[in-house]
Amino acid sequence: MSVSRVSGDRGRCDLLFSRIVRSRGACERCGRPGTDTAHIVGRRFSATRCAEDNAWCLCRSCHRITGTWADEFMALADGTIGNDRYEALRRQAEAGIVGQTSLMFWRDSLQRLLIRYDELGIADDWPKVPKTWRKP
Repeated sequence: MSVSRVSGDRGRCDLLFSRIVRSRGACERCGRPGTDTAHIVGRRFSATRCAEDNAWCLCRSCHRITGTWADEFMALADGTIGNDRYEALRRQAEAGIVGQTSLMFWRDSLQRLLIRYDELGIADDWPKVPKTWRKP
């Protein structure tokens, strides 16, 4: 499913996060090749938008099914992150960004995602990340 991207560090985080999730390679519901990043708790919540356990790598069909049928969504949530983590993510999303400004939050998130991106070796499979995204 196509989504619009924002600019700045938040947009960079979106791009890296999507690549990280899709690097899992297969749909976490049916096992087919996965091409979608499907947020568990909606992506509109900044506090959980780029939490790795808040997204699944899904094929397009499973993304539609879990987005349409609540029982399918909850079955996948229970089977992957469990109900306790799902509820914790919901509480975190509702609380929002705590203890820092939005600008600081996205800068810190970008650096965390760059480290994770490098750990996973994704740069070998995707276009290189511009050096300007990294802290000097």
